[in-house]
Amino acid sequence: MATRRRRYGEKRTSIAWLSYVLIFLGALLAIWLTLSLIRGENPFDVLKNVVSKDQKVEPTGEDIGPHKKVIDSLQAVIDSLEHKIDILEGVDDLATAYVRVETSQLNVRSSPSIAASLAFRIPPDSEVKIIEYDSRSYVLDGKSGQWCKILYRGNEGWVWGNYLEVLED
Repeated sequence: MATRRRRYGEKRTSIAWLSYVLIFLGALLAIWLTLSLIRGENPFDVLKNVVSKDQKVEPTGEDIGPHKKVIDSLQAVIDSLEHKIDILEGVDDLATAYVRVETSQLNVRSSPSIAASLAFRIPPDSEVKIIEYDSRSYVLDGKSGQWCKILYRGNEGWVWGNYLEVLED
């Protein structure tokens, strides 16, 4: 009896699939043994750690020490972003105002003071959201007023309230 050659496109026999399964299992075995060599552990301990879903690694003080400064700076960034998210979530509830200046732009300060550093500038007639008012009144250029913390295109800063025209709802 002559054996028939398999033609292109014909289904493979179950023996061929068995060889694929054995190759796959061999690759898994190789990975398992390689991991145990890299970790310097018993292969069964490596398997137990890979299969365990409840594994939690708690860093020790000596692990955190060199990275404390990085962790603190990242936490400061996270806190700042959470603050901005809180503001942006309530942005619809904030009062809207327009910048009214006779100059080419309005200086936005980092804190409510004429001596504070310049954070950014806003062009006239720009729409801003008022986040809060400074609790104290001041006299600037002979006029009494308050500093306002504003939000403009995702940036926060302080402006002299007399340069804002608040829209009434």
